[in-house]
Amino acid sequence: MSEISQTALRSAGGSTKSPADLYIYRLTDAARLTQYCTPTVRRWAVGTRYLYRGEIRYGNGMIGCAPRWIGGTPYVTFLQLLSFRVVRGLRGAGLTLKAIRRIALLAAAVSGEPTPLALERFRIDGAHGFLALDHPARAGVQSEATPFASDPREADGWKAVFLDMLDEALFRDVDWLAGLPARWWPMGHDRSVALDPSVMGGMPHIAGTRVLTTAVTADLRHLCGGEAAMPTVAAAHGISVRQVRDAVYFENEWLAPRYKR
Repeated sequence: MSEISQTALRSAGGSTKSPADLYIYRLTDAARLTQYCTPTVRRWAVGTRYLYRGEIRYGNGMIGCAPRWIGGTPYVTFLQLLSFRVVRGLRGAGLTLKAIRRIALLAAAVSGEPTPLALERFRIDGAHGFLALDHPARAGVQSEATPFASDPREADGWKAVFLDMLDEALFRDVDWLAGLPARWWPMGHDRSVALDPSVMGGMPHIAGTRVLTTAVTADLRHLCGGEAAMPTVAAAHGISVRQVRDAVYFENEWLAPRYKR
């Protein structure tokens, strides 16, 4: 994972509303944290160009996910990073990119927010957009709770399905502040690793400290790794052995590339 870009911070100036709006993640880092390959995340962010019957056509990226190019390198914000996680989760639940894009467009139109997917109010706006989809577009979702069309409470049932998908994708692992994501626990609240755009440049760290997960794993590797070296690394950073294990698992297992399309 890269350190925070000073160029990115300078480029943000004083125009951002919160740390969540800073362009601090390289697109390659965002891909790792999204657990998808970089080409897929790039396609979500900037769209794609393809050949159809001899004609070059262009596919749009996901609304609110366009990166900012700084020094020839694409960067995204904390909001956009979490938006990618939402897209990943909804895709995994069976929604098409076309359906997700339509939901995002409707949510943006209602909220007036350019990056609607990772806002707390997306639970409401996104659910309305999901219900506005044609029934066949919703029917592909993978959920045992999917209601039958004959159910008189169909709308409530579909809304519950969408909220379950959203919580699974991201929302249950986020701490919110004034409707904005303030902290993300990628492995869940019961693990020690967190991302906070106001701490260590938004890079993965041990919650409640300024200890980067990369620093923990690097020190453990320097000591030839293993359980025996964990207490030494823990003492050096002022953290617990359990937190060392969480950092190592995050860097070596959770972030392992998942080449999905």
